[in-house]
Amino acid sequence: MEKLKMYKKEKEIIHKIHLLTGKPYEDVKEVFEGILYMVLLAYLEKEPVYFPFFGEIELKYLKDRYTQSGRVAEIDIDFSPNEFLLRVIGQIEDKEESDIEKFLKNKIHSILKSML
Repeated sequence: MEKLKMYKKEKEIIHKIHLLTGKPYEDVKEVFEGILYMVLLAYLEKEPVYFPFFGEIELKYLKDRYTQSGRVAEIDIDFSPNEFLLRVIGQIEDKEESDIEKFLKNKIHSILKSML
C-alpha cells in the first residue's frame, strides 16, 4: 500500500505538535491520518465534521478543474467555530491571559515539577 505523501509544511506542523505534547511523532501523524479519513467519510455521507476545541466544517464539491498535475476538485468549506475557540481568540485580542496560556503554564509547571 502506498503511503500518504506529506509536504514540508505538514511535517513541520506534526513536529511542532510532537514537541508541544511530548507525544511520539508517529502517533501525532497517525492522529492526523485518522482525521483525514474521518473528514472524507463525513464528506461521503454528506455530513459536517466536528473538531474538538475548534468547531464544525462541512465540505461541498463545486466542480472539477484541470491543473498541470491533473484533475482536482474545487470545494467550498463552511466553518462554524465553537464557543471555546471564540472565547480564547477574544481573550487574546483583549490582551488577557487566555485559557490556553493558563493551560500551557500548568502543563509546563507539572512537567518541570516531575523532572525535579
